[in-house]
Amino acid sequence: MSRGILPLALVLVLACGGGSEAPSGQLEVREAWVEPPASGRGPAGGFLTLANGSERGYRLTGASSPAAGRIEIHRSWIENGVAHMARVRQLAIPPGETVRLEPGGLHLMIFDAPDLDAAGGVTLRLEFAGGERREVKAAVRPAGGEPRGAGHGHPETGSGAGGGDPPPTR
Repeated sequence: MSRGILPLALVLVLACGGGSEAPSGQLEVREAWVEPPASGRGPAGGFLTLANGSERGYRLTGASSPAAGRIEIHRSWIENGVAHMARVRQLAIPPGETVRLEPGGLHLMIFDAPDLDAAGGVTLRLEFAGGERREVKAAVRPAGGEPRGAGHGHPETGSGAGGGDPPPTR
């Protein structure tokens, strides 16, 4: 009788998703918002939180939007009193970790996006290693203003884990 229980238990575990790779739904994209440039010219900033509740890591490799010509992942930091910014090719989101893209640190640099003041928010398409994509609606929040559009609210503060390019924000 016990010989039949083990195979049955294995079938049940596999049927319930008990394999080694967590489903992609466990990577949450939250609190997405975009800040247009204060002068109306130049690139905008994109900010969001990536919470990885799975047992596997993710790598954000890019982003796009119908409202923008191009989007790059960047990191800002201060070193010896001088502000720096550099492009980040990939952004690691380790298992069980939360990475925040926020002003003064990791962020999306949104180029050629003249119509970001639209009341409907902005669609961002996040691209991950392996070809996975996620689409999120980002609120538009003018510098110093309240969110408009998608209504996701203000981001939490904290630091992100980057792809190892420049030093972390201080």
